[in-house]
Amino acid sequence: MSRWWADYRFLPWVWLIGVVATPTSSVSQTLAERFDWPPVFEALYGKGRIVVSDQLTGSETRVSGTGSFHPRSGITPGLRDAKFKVSAGAANDRRALAALIAADFYDRTLAPQNRIFFEKRLLLEELIPMDRERFVQLATDRLIGVPGGSAVESAWWNVRMGVTGQYSRSHQLALINLHIPVDGDRESLGHFCFAIRRRGGDSERDTTFDFRAPWYEDRRPRFTEAPNVHNKLKISAVSSNFYDWLYTQTEYRNCYVKLFFVPITTDQLTILQTIRDRDPVHFAGNFRVGHKNCASLGLLFLDRLYPISEPILAGGGIADKPVPTREKALSRFPDPIPARLETVTELRGRTQTSKSKIHRALPSRGSSDVFRQLRAVPGIN
Repeated sequence: MSRWWADYRFLPWVWLIGVVATPTSSVSQTLAERFDWPPVFEALYGKGRIVVSDQLTGSETRVSGTGSFHPRSGITPGLRDAKFKVSAGAANDRRALAALIAADFYDRTLAPQNRIFFEKRLLLEELIPMDRERFVQLATDRLIGVPGGSAVESAWWNVRMGVTGQYSRSHQLALINLHIPVDGDRESLGHFCFAIRRRGGDSERDTTFDFRAPWYEDRRPRFTEAPNVHNKLKISAVSSNFYDWLYTQTEYRNCYVKLFFVPITTDQLTILQTIRDRDPVHFAGNFRVGHKNCASLGLLFLDRLYPISEPILAGGGIADKPVPTREKALSRFPDPIPARLETVTELRGRTQTSKSKIHRALPSRGSSDVFRQLRAVPGIN
């Protein structure tokens, strides 16, 4: 008994020596205090704490206690602040530490392998090119408060990192469903896309972002052609003049157009104005009826205009349908302003066509019926 007690008395000292000998130490200042810490980083890492380790080199880091990220559900915050174990050199070098944090964030969230099945199937990455090297450079500058990147990269950072943006006073976003008239109270399945419009209308720069497989026949696709088993229909995101597009749908394609105007931030607007001149804006591969159609691609595009931490709205169910897709998109906004443009194809004495070719608005874009009708809608001018 006496020998056991003698041995036991020394156990607290052994424990204390072990603690002192451990080659790590905590730094009291949090990452949120050291850096310009965006909301999405805080969602994943909390305030973030630094642990200095003699076992690591300047280019190494070990991160624990982070929140979880899933591309469909976004970021679920952790129960406590994440810990970044780094070398003493990295802990004392603000830029080096910021680069380590940026690389870890990219690997957990933005890396291509993190995309969900539907994103990969539609070949969709970020709307502004952002590979690992570019992101680390941009994020490092932004974290340490150095102006970095182009104006559109700055806008992308604000949008995707959850930095609060100002709503544009000059522009709105229009969420659009396109329908063919049918008998009775039924509504056709329709089509989904969106547009940006300057208040009062800008006849030359207002733009539709459309998501479709081009169709070159006057007739509608046959039942056997719609599944696209021969992969002849390729779906893309394309941009066109808003009034040319509206004119084509109402004057030639015998469609009526339902529009819902909602706010857009200046950063979201910058991104869309930047990508509208791409040709096409995005190529998404072979059209598929269920989850690779206009609604699928359009909603994924809209999801790219919101923070990485938020759940994406695209996907779910057996198919993406245009009207429910528009309703999903509208769920982000209170009090949308509706408008409707009726078809005049038969009134003009034309035989409707299913061709997707866009016709220039007549007698001019600024004097066309569709331009003037939108100028008369309260709340959007």
